[in-house]
Amino acid sequence: MIRGRALAAVAALAALGGCATTNADPRDPFEGVNRGIYRFNDTFDQAITRPVATAYRDYVHQEIRDRVRNFFSNLADPFIGVNNVLQGKFEDGVLDWARFAFNSTIVLLGIHDVATDMGYEKHNEDFTCCRSSARAPCATALARASTSMPTRWGSSAPIACSMRCGA
Repeated sequence: MIRGRALAAVAALAALGGCATTNADPRDPFEGVNRGIYRFNDTFDQAITRPVATAYRDYVHQEIRDRVRNFFSNLADPFIGVNNVLQGKFEDGVLDWARFAFNSTIVLLGIHDVATDMGYEKHNEDFTCCRSSARAPCATALARASTSMPTRWGSSAPIACSMRCGA
């Protein structure tokens, strides 16, 4: 019952977000919706996400946090390998898949990064880098859709893309 009320309240806030502005800018027809979503995300971040993240950092031992980070980093390796192959970096792609195989089989699902100890370098490629290597604009709507928080993109996105991907 409480969960239903909470969902209804969130839906009402999202619907009211469309009325966030009275000065419509023809360059941004979704400004009202964007402002409502930003306000919701900011409130959610301040009320829930930030306190949980701070408590995690303050109360969970560094060794355990490292194991959790290694686990999720290991899950990303196959996707990084695909992006490397799509960029024409075939050797790096195969090495990323080898990292995933070693970390997933030698150690329990990658909670310890044995591949780095074996000499397999960790790569940090994503779909933005893949598009960048194809000479596509870095900060397009597709790039924004591939992130969980659209507000993380801004005027510095092409700079970050070129710094990370060598574009």
